[in-house]
Amino acid sequence: MMDKEFVNQTDLGKLFDLTSHQIGRILMRLGLRNPDRTPTQLARERGYCKQRTMDNGYGDWLWHRVLTARAIENAGYPRKGDHLPSDDPAKTAPLSGPFICRQMGGLHYAIESGDGSVVVWCDGPRNADTLTRLMNKAHEQGLFQKNAPR
Repeated sequence: MMDKEFVNQTDLGKLFDLTSHQIGRILMRLGLRNPDRTPTQLARERGYCKQRTMDNGYGDWLWHRVLTARAIENAGYPRKGDHLPSDDPAKTAPLSGPFICRQMGGLHYAIESGDGSVVVWCDGPRNADTLTRLMNKAHEQGLFQKNAPR
């Protein structure tokens, strides 16, 4: 399972010792899944998921293992063990600005780096705005180096 690029919610849950239902609720809180259990437009546009059509003609959604797991982990859910290979971008990619803040639903906000990846999740517009401004100031000062590990 761990070598697949896209996995179902059950397999995602195994990374965190959570059920598929718990993963679904987390994805909704993160603004990646709608209440009707389909991925949000943002999740589809950012490559967090893809649709799979089965032999019987029905379809379901699979989630990008690295991107989605990183978003869940950044939201404060600890992983069960270490399931990412050492060359995985989620472990080695440096922070790169400029950073933008995007409301993901309710009071949940995502801070996105210059490459479009979500690097921080936070609650509340004031926290999100402050953190985004601080990260952009650090970016302007050259504190996030291209080759520096996070």
